[in-house]
Amino acid sequence: MSSVFISSVFIYSVFMSRVFIYSVFMSSVFMYSVFMSSVFMYSVFMSRVFMYSVFMSRVFMYSVFMSSVFMYSVFIYSVFMSCVFMSSVFMSSVFMSSVFMSSPFL
Repeated sequence: MSSVFISSVFIYSVFMSRVFIYSVFMSSVFMYSVFMSSVFMYSVFMSRVFMYSVFMSRVFMYSVFMSSVFMYSVFIYSVFMSCVFMSSVFMSSVFMSSVFMSSPFL
């Protein structure tokens, strides 16, 4: 009877040691899953950061483009106004020469 009890205690201790090893293994699996979920969240965060940087680079390129458009419009406007000024000077000189030529004192 004593040998049966001792063998049952031994079997129970072997079983409980295996249960303990399994619980340790499952806790390590759980910790690994927590670690991989944090890695996944970090990768999602970094992908969003990358998308934001791409968006900001496009905004920067758009601002550069709009500044070049503004400079081009300023250049065109200045050329146009200089042409208007030169034509007004020319027309005033034509007018003055006509007035001078039609003067009765010549």
